[in-house]
Amino acid sequence: MKNKIQDNVRVYSMLLKSDKLEKANITIIEEAYCPNGHSLISNDVLFCDFKAIHLKIRNKRFISDLFVSPIVGDKSKVSLDTKLNRDMIYEFLCPVCNTTLPVTSPCSCGGSLMTLYLDKNLKLSNSVTICNRFGCPHSEVKGIDKLKSMQL
Repeated sequence: MKNKIQDNVRVYSMLLKSDKLEKANITIIEEAYCPNGHSLISNDVLFCDFKAIHLKIRNKRFISDLFVSPIVGDKSKVSLDTKLNRDMIYEFLCPVCNTTLPVTSPCSCGGSLMTLYLDKNLKLSNSVTICNRFGCPHSEVKGIDKLKSMQL
């Protein structure tokens, strides 16, 4: 019997290009929400034909839109109007209501683990946490069996 995975996360099989074609399973986050229940999934940017996770990021100098790959384990991200600096800490905001995403816990790198809820119930038991320091390897996924860490 297969493990039940929440409706908002899917596992896909893909053919990866290399010297030979290999079959691989990938996990996609198809729904993500801010603490006010606004969807963070966007059609504006696609990663391998999958809708991006859309956030706003802020530091002392600017606010910018950030699009993150929904493919768990993929570090791809796109900022349309600013260059992102590795090791810089950014605040993550909802692009709809500008609410700061909640901090689940401090990260060992000195950043914070910011929460993206995976359904409208807005429970930590079904959430993704992402460190707000770009390049930190300590981001983690909580509440879903067998998901890999998500790193920005």
